[in-house]
Amino acid sequence: MTDSVEPTARDVAEFMVGMISPTGNLYQQSVAHKIKVQFGEAFVYRNKQRNWGIAKAVLVEFNKLTSGGDLDLVWVRSGQYWRKRKSTDSAGRMAK
Repeated sequence: MTDSVEPTARDVAEFMVGMISPTGNLYQQSVAHKIKVQFGEAFVYRNKQRNWGIAKAVLVEFNKLTSGGDLDLVWVRSGQYWRKRKSTDSAGRMAK
């Protein structure tokens, strides 16, 4: 008999990092659906607009993995996606 290990928020965040496109973009709606299918509804939720969102615990881990260094992403609220930081971006995680 084998023990099954439940996925963690960190596991899901690492999965998200693996889903970043070659251009450095990651769209929330697309990745949230993939998380739901692969890891279950424990890591996603329906927001007020009835779209799938990503659980806060996953986002905390994702931010740790994508802050600084070679993989430094910012959130583009208007497009609901993450992208690689540009030299023109201000400090912080939100793109202007």
